Amino acid sequence: MNLFPIIILCGGLGTRVQYHGIPKSLIRFNQKPFISHQIKLFDKKGVNNLILCTGYQSDEIMKHGMGSWLDSDIDEIKFSNEDIPLGTGGAIKNVEYLQENFFVIYGDTYANINYKQMQRKFLRSNKMCMMGVYKNNNKFDKSNVKIIDKNTLLYKKNNTPEDYTFIDYGVSIFNKKIFERTAEDIFSLSDIQEKLSPEEQIAPYIIKDRFYEIGSPQGIEDFRKFAKKENL
Repeated sequence: MNLFPIIILCGGLGTRVQYHGIPKSLIRFNQKPFISHQIKLFDKKGVNNLILCTGYQSDEIMKHGMGSWLDSDIDEIKFSNEDIPLGTGGAIKNVEYLQENFFVIYGDTYANINYKQMQRKFLRSNKMCMMGVYKNNNKFDKSNVKIIDKNTLLYKKNNTPEDYTFIDYGVSIFNKKIFERTAEDIFSLSDIQEKLSPEEQIAPYIIKDRFYEIGSPQGIEDFRKFAKKENL
């Protein structure tokens, strides 16, 4: 089974985390930038195609991304750079070579999941999107997802009711038609997901293991401990 391409969104300015003036993808853990840890994980998972959406300090991210790719069995890595910030959704729309379906992962997310199983479930769902979710109960961040049934979820970015007990894991699958029907060029991925939610076009992929993100000081500390423990 060939996996869909994975788009890594690593073009942000890191406004939530100010870390020595570098983007989050370049924060080092065990002497290696975070983007290298992501690429190494995808190599282990059998990923063949990666697309890095870059912006801020794109040259440095490309340099480390290419170096990690050449040391892997991944067939192809491409880059899609934005000259002005387009938002997480706009960055995907800006990619010139989108395939019909693709994974999207945030540049600050380390998602050690079964990508092949998630892809199989997405194909059976007949939905436009599948979101990886974790039962968070507001532990790591504010929960923003409610599971309706095994094939449907509701998503809200802000002001979520108490019965929203799951959280976006940071990895999703999309059909490219979602972005083709969007007129805007600058928008966030959450805007798209909030539009798809009431249309019942997002299927859940429930993940049991906690996720790691480096979008917050606590997240950086947690991943640093994890990387040391696992000798990443």
